[in-house]
Amino acid sequence: MTATDINGNSGAIPAEAPARAIQHSCEKEERKAPLPKGGLLALSPRLERVAAAVPAGSVPIDVGTDHAYVPVYLVLSGICKKAFAGDVRPGPLQNAEKTVMSHGVGNKVFLFLSDGLLSFPPRCGDTVIIAGMGGDSIAKIVSDCEWIHSEGISLVLQPMTMHEKCRRLLAGDGFRCVKESYVCEGNRVYCVMSYTYDRPHVVDELTAYTGMACEIALSDSPESPAAKKYLETRLSKLRKALCGLENSSREECMRQAWECRRLIELIDKSMSREKR
Repeated sequence: MTATDINGNSGAIPAEAPARAIQHSCEKEERKAPLPKGGLLALSPRLERVAAAVPAGSVPIDVGTDHAYVPVYLVLSGICKKAFAGDVRPGPLQNAEKTVMSHGVGNKVFLFLSDGLLSFPPRCGDTVIIAGMGGDSIAKIVSDCEWIHSEGISLVLQPMTMHEKCRRLLAGDGFRCVKESYVCEGNRVYCVMSYTYDRPHVVDELTAYTGMACEIALSDSPESPAAKKYLETRLSKLRKALCGLENSSREECMRQAWECRRLIELIDKSMSREKR
């Protein structure tokens, strides 16, 4: 088995110590930068919610890590003893290396130059984090990695787009959503999804489009306002799509317009129940 380091060099991974094999120049010259109050790396509300979804004591693999903020935070906070992180491009991985070096965790956070999960040793971790990508890209990364399709593997996902496509593809690929969390940051609302491997199944259209937002919006959860905003955002997107479809006489456009109207009605009914 081989691993690719930050400089694009490949080398064999000793079977007895895969974690040490992917460690690189982060250990050469670690400079500890001042930490925010409390000793932890400061995260945005979105990334805080992603980190909060990672099980304590797990070994996370952060795919598309960019600056490696989440894995470094998880290690510094003691939530995880070690973490793996990777990015497909050398530039973002160099940013990750700077974060790892400046916080003195080069012996606990291991970096990979990797397209998705393809360059990571199988089962090097048990929780896969993929945040900040399109839903279709996230689903493809999951689908392309055979070893995560097994019991004991958790997924923490935060798609930026195509939420409905992500939910459908993951269900068909055998992953079941066990929790969704909603958080506002600026003018946007983000959804963090937690999955475990189960068996292939089909999700209905409302669930594909809104996830668990209807249930959370109706609850007394502190996340209820964010879930309501998520539903409003989904409704706005549907109404915009409907406006573009209504003037077309093409059969496919007419079918899509009917689906949009049906989803809008279902979401409106859910939100009106909450207002009573």
